[in-house]
Amino acid sequence: MSVIWTWPLALHFRDHIPGLSGDNYSFLWNLWWMRKALSEPELEFFRSPYLLSPFGVDLINHPHTALQGYISATVLAGLSVIEAENLYIFVSVFLNAVCAYALAFDIVRERRAALVAGVAFGGSPYVAAHLLGHFDLLTAWVIPLFALCLRRSLQTGKVAPAIGCGLCVAIAAYAAYYHVVYLALFATAYAFASWHVVHGSIEARPQRQSLFTLRLVLVGLITLVAALVVVIAATGGTTVYIADTAVSVKGVQNPLLALWLLVFAWLLTRWRVVVRFQRPSGDVFWRAAQALMITVATFAVACLPLIMQAFRLAVQGRYVSQTYFWRSAPRGVDALAPLMGNPFHPLYGGTASGLYARLGLDRIEAVGWIGIVPVIVLLMARGQWSDGEEARRWKVVLAVFALWALGPFLTIAGFDAGLPLPQALARIVPLVENARMPGRAMVCVYLALGVLMALRLARVAGRSAYAWVIIALLALDYLHVPIPLTALDRPAVYEQLASIEGGGAVIEVPFGIGDGLSRGRGSQDRRLLYHATIHGHPVVGGYIGRMPPNVAEAYAVMPVIGNLLRLSSGEDPVEEEPASALPFRYLVLDTRTASPELVDYVRDTLDMDLITSSDGRQLYAVQGPRPRSLRASR
Repeated sequence: MSVIWTWPLALHFRDHIPGLSGDNYSFLWNLWWMRKALSEPELEFFRSPYLLSPFGVDLINHPHTALQGYISATVLAGLSVIEAENLYIFVSVFLNAVCAYALAFDIVRERRAALVAGVAFGGSPYVAAHLLGHFDLLTAWVIPLFALCLRRSLQTGKVAPAIGCGLCVAIAAYAAYYHVVYLALFATAYAFASWHVVHGSIEARPQRQSLFTLRLVLVGLITLVAALVVVIAATGGTTVYIADTAVSVKGVQNPLLALWLLVFAWLLTRWRVVVRFQRPSGDVFWRAAQALMITVATFAVACLPLIMQAFRLAVQGRYVSQTYFWRSAPRGVDALAPLMGNPFHPLYGGTASGLYARLGLDRIEAVGWIGIVPVIVLLMARGQWSDGEEARRWKVVLAVFALWALGPFLTIAGFDAGLPLPQALARIVPLVENARMPGRAMVCVYLALGVLMALRLARVAGRSAYAWVIIALLALDYLHVPIPLTALDRPAVYEQLASIEGGGAVIEVPFGIGDGLSRGRGSQDRRLLYHATIHGHPVVGGYIGRMPPNVAEAYAVMPVIGNLLRLSSGEDPVEEEPASALPFRYLVLDTRTASPELVDYVRDTLDMDLITSSDGRQLYAVQGPRPRSLRASR
């Protein structure tokens, strides 16, 4: 199945990687950098001078995939970084299904039912989405493995499963930061669901005259606010002046928020929510406490290098997270996404993707197709299986992660409905705030769906034909082949640069910088990262998950570098101070993509010797800045 889910990668194992040209290059660089750092004792993996030279970059803020890199540099050292990346992807896709199968089998003890969970998780649209370039997130197998260890730890109180939990969290920390957050949320949801500590019910309020009057007032206010929303939507709103203060009334989100609050207030006049808390038994509580302490201790020991680096960055003020406000947080999964089809399906994926695009939705970060087969399986013959203890726990997990995946505000058909959701609070929680893409929580939704389907099918374990039909239909429902591939060549100029001994940074022109929190400046051709794995020199500029503080500003004011950045962005150059030295020794000029003004600036400003040229790229050895008198005489 791994070969099928990644097809046709097996045919292009040595010279292609999955995905669209972009983030996938970054993960090749990660593997190369781990090999470089381990080969030279003076280098440290989490601090690289080989990107954003001469400043360097801290990789704690970056999807560094240290685990994948270490495996590539040791176990897979005999392979190229391309082959090592592809092999790790094959293994990850395989382990995603295997670990989900193992979890489900531990619960239901029926192989065919467990296989359904493996297919649901391993072949899910979430995996299909992140095969397009987010290779760190393919290490999703750590989530069902953690769930398996946690379940056994809570049931038995044994030490070994708790250690397994800690190791799973450590693997997630070294492989994909998002999964650390999801493991913590999963443990909380599953443990509380196991404890029966919260019991809720909805009761009708006694009918009183005061409540009836209040409801009338609320209905009137709801009508007024609804009319305001319609007027703003129809006219575009206006600006109101109150005591010489301009108040913009042009968006409908704030009135919609008021409308939701009024509706909830009306509902509370009719019904009340009764929540009762019950203390768990001592034995259950202490098993969970023991599991927590052992998990945290194991994680702390295994991740000590990571923790020390993160602490150092925090103390030095270099820990980077996105600054966003009440309405500017990234969107989650659209509420209609479960009805919009599989955007990666070979038969109708183009239509579904087009619908995503028309509604302004991101099919990668906000894929929400749960499938026809899971819905049918879970709705058929509801009864004792769905009321069981284990099913109830997984329904809680499903609800928690589905709610998280919806994001900070409810979105319906691409429209912000103005209703704030619990995920909006994530931006004020330290560390959790950096897991900024809420739609990625769908990974646990697919796991919960798989387990619930396994529980359902285990009730008909004797009907093997039925189970195999479900497996086949589910595989077809989630089918996402062929996956797009990115071809990787080895341009001659980088081969030539690799043959030059000694240090010396290189700059690629058009020049650019970028990260995962902004659109970047200048060129955003991220092939630069792959080129760096060929030539092995430090790179001026580049692309990283989180840009270090003030680096973009520092580049902008540097002589020569600043104007290269401006010209590469389509801006005009500025007068600059003469450069006494340059932070690069080599320059690669791509005459196919550089503007005439940029080419003229490079040739007029720099004293260079041509080393070689090929396919529109020219490699120069830069002697230094050209004196102004010589520039004028050219």
